[in-house]
Amino acid sequence: MVTTTRMLSLLAAVLCFAPLAAPAQETALPEADAILDRVVEAMGGAAAHQKIRSRVMDQDMTIAAHGMNLKSSVHQEQGNVRQSVGIPGQGMQEFGSNNGLVWSSDPMMGPRILEGAEREFFLRSTRLYPYMHAKADYTGRTVVAMEKVNDRDCYKLELKPKAGSPEHWFIDKETHQIARMVMTYTGPLGTLPIKIDLSDYRPIDGIQYAHATALDQAGTAIQMSLAKVSHNAEIDPAKFALPAAIQKLVDKKKKKEALRPQEEKPAEKPEEKPAEQPAGGGR
Repeated sequence: MVTTTRMLSLLAAVLCFAPLAAPAQETALPEADAILDRVVEAMGGAAAHQKIRSRVMDQDMTIAAHGMNLKSSVHQEQGNVRQSVGIPGQGMQEFGSNNGLVWSSDPMMGPRILEGAEREFFLRSTRLYPYMHAKADYTGRTVVAMEKVNDRDCYKLELKPKAGSPEHWFIDKETHQIARMVMTYTGPLGTLPIKIDLSDYRPIDGIQYAHATALDQAGTAIQMSLAKVSHNAEIDPAKFALPAAIQKLVDKKKKKEALRPQEEKPAEKPEEKPAEQPAGGGR
């Protein structure tokens, strides 16, 4: 750390030579879309990603504060997702989407159908490769600063979704890989801050995957390691079928909508007919 005396000495030197020095030029930040294009290339390129139709991914999870070791399994196809996490002593926590219907089920909140900004958050975050769709999913995209993430220089991108709060992605200046993501999730328990640090990138079938993830969710630290990834695996359609409890909610919602009284339409005015002319031309 520079001492106060040293700082004053440096300031004096700058002031003495200021008349002779050229004014400092601020380095312009690049466009966000240009950075996102480089991210796609750094992660393996568009062609490699477009070959992937489905994915099965297993992760090991550790929550040290609670002494918990968990396993996560994610099955994905375009438009369909099923994620399952077994919680010892509590049961299964699951999230899913099926042709646009987004749902969750866990021991605390029970079965739910997600709507609004919460639904959009889930759909964005569970895409096969979210960075491939960033330009479509975020209506506002700006590079706002350069910041350090774990001693690495990173571009800080502010991404504004169509619904919900802005997110920040930190892109490594040298590798153009995603080093950190910061966002907020709003659900039935309120708004939770989330920070995700990604590291140890290694290729699988030509696509870079972070094999180490450090997740901080409202102060709870979760360490995740990538165990296995299978591309273009045949997934039984039954994997994406709605659980019975979710199907019951869907049926209940449809029944409620069917019973909803229709808005009364204004009475139609009778069509006016032209007055008849008297016989003889009105003489």
